[in-house]
Amino acid sequence: MKNKTDIYDRLIQAGKAHGLENETKIADAIGITGQVLNHWKNRGFPKGRFLDVSFTFGISPLWLAYGVGTMLSTGDLSDTETRILLSYRKAKAEGKVALNELADTILGKYSG
Repeated sequence: MKNKTDIYDRLIQAGKAHGLENETKIADAIGITGQVLNHWKNRGFPKGRFLDVSFTFGISPLWLAYGVGTMLSTGDLSDTETRILLSYRKAKAEGKVALNELADTILGKYSG
């Protein structure tokens, strides 16, 4: 595993990519306090949190832990597809319903 600050920096990068503009919002998103996040920064990221944090942000656990590969767990998606996926993941429940309805409409009109 890399330096503890490398992991913390990648966590912050993932949070910002997810639209969270500060450490407090990143901490809230993963269900911890800002104080706990600061503890992780100074003492290291707990091994038992890699998978759930990765799932929360839709990122690769290998990228989070080691900086290996790409940040997003999106396989071979294009940039536009990745942006759409991240928008869906960030949407609240009613937003997801609207996006699903839009997708159904588009697929109904434009799919072969």
